[in-house]
Amino acid sequence: MINKAKIDAYIRAYVEALPGKEKVELMLWDDCLYNFKTNWDLEYLDFLSNFKQSFKSTISTRLWKGDNFYPIDVMQEYITYEKEIMRSLFRDLLDESKSIDGRIQRFVFYCDQLLSEIKDRGKVYPDHYHEDYYMPSMYLSFRYPNQYWFYDIVLLRIVLRKLDDKNIPPAHDLA
Repeated sequence: MINKAKIDAYIRAYVEALPGKEKVELMLWDDCLYNFKTNWDLEYLDFLSNFKQSFKSTISTRLWKGDNFYPIDVMQEYITYEKEIMRSLFRDLLDESKSIDGRIQRFVFYCDQLLSEIKDRGKVYPDHYHEDYYMPSMYLSFRYPNQYWFYDIVLLRIVLRKLDDKNIPPAHDLA
């Protein structure tokens, strides 16, 4: 159970600190969300170019690119390799009539399968970078920004500890 007094104090502190924060974080989110909303179309014939346009930013690519972290590059490789499979994986991931945990787990499972196929073709990717659920949740948060946010179990555990929650999930708990 979360300590209500602590969560109220953290919310107050956040609201008080918000005006003084740099606007870069918000600008980055707005820029990325705008590009996604403007371009995303699962039915677009050239899905690869649509995907590239949807996941670009004039500010930064740090949401999906970093040191040893390039999930968008791998996803573009997947789309090049199996465009229609990837299109249907995104359809399934974004289908709100299905359970969230099943959608994300299926998405990651098929990314695992495609990674081994890509490696068999000579591409060297150590990972597809979707297994921690951050990227699938990012796709969901771009598609449904009022319903989802980026999933980070490490951050979730830190927050729950700070709020004195005794039920910290030992493993992923998407629901």
